[in-house]
Amino acid sequence: MEKDKSRKLLTILLVSILVLLLLISAFWIYNFIMFGNGNEQAAKQGPIYETEEYTVNTLESTRHYVKAQFALETTDDKTKKELEKKKYILEDTVIMVLSSKPLEVMSTVEGKKELKQSLIKEINKCLDKGEVIKVYFKSLIFN
Repeated sequence: MEKDKSRKLLTILLVSILVLLLLISAFWIYNFIMFGNGNEQAAKQGPIYETEEYTVNTLESTRHYVKAQFALETTDDKTKKELEKKKYILEDTVIMVLSSKPLEVMSTVEGKKELKQSLIKEINKCLDKGEVIKVYFKSLIFN
């Protein structure tokens, strides 16, 4: 009778441990599938072109200015090289976009998102092949 109780207890303990291990494994697999291994973002990121720093008067006044620098994610290396070749066209485009935005708009989160979209749209108009797919702020200062 003691042996039967011991076996039942041992069986319950082993089954509990097995269930616990299965739950932990399932949780780990779920997280891996849902959130990846953490290197996916870096692996999927395209080539980055870093712009110069721009200082531009704001739309409302010559007393206020914006100082900004961007990193442009491109679809491929050819697009990055095209941006390098068209540096002066890129600079002109960025300056025109920056100077067309009111300070009040650029200082909000939504305004910054709008600025990024405007930059993507206008820069892509200048490109023959490929495109800028994302804009990252390296710096953005208002005065």
